[in-house]
Amino acid sequence: MYQRGTAPVLTGFTKASEVPFAKQADGINVYATEDIRWLRCDIKTINLLGNVLAKRAAEDHDCAEALQHRGEVITEGSSTNAFIVKDETVITHPQSNYILEGITKRYVLQLAKQLNIPVEQRPFTIDEAIQADEMFMTSTSIEIVPVRSIKGSFQAEYGNDPVTKELLGEFRREVELFESGDTQPLVTYN
Repeated sequence: MYQRGTAPVLTGFTKASEVPFAKQADGINVYATEDIRWLRCDIKTINLLGNVLAKRAAEDHDCAEALQHRGEVITEGSSTNAFIVKDETVITHPQSNYILEGITKRYVLQLAKQLNIPVEQRPFTIDEAIQADEMFMTSTSIEIVPVRSIKGSFQAEYGNDPVTKELLGEFRREVELFESGDTQPLVTYN
């Protein structure tokens, strides 16, 4: 049992990383697997064993990321948020205890609004992912990366991705403007 009023210990580190331009251009393969994590995925803790196991399974199957699902509903990647595009509408799981809300996800939703791209925040199913026109993943480290194929517990293939490319193009433009000092961030947090 912990004592109330105990001062927290904060530990952090930084690590330089490059923007994965090749993955953004070429896309990635993802590995579909059952989401075995606890039911409070919205709390980022040091207990990320389920995410690590999913990422390892993806790498063992020559995939860059895992795509997790609870039964028939897609939740998210092991370290990314998942989006599908159907009939030029972007669909992504809404914020809930089943996913960890991503800063990049929030930014992409704002970009879609800015570009007048329709968005639906709702759970989507495996069948919807299979039938989607496009799929992409987002995170701070990969930004926006198109998915080329899904392997694992179900399979799908994607080719042309005009909506993903439009979002990625605007994302890169916003980053360049921000880095040059010409604009303020689109999404801010209090």
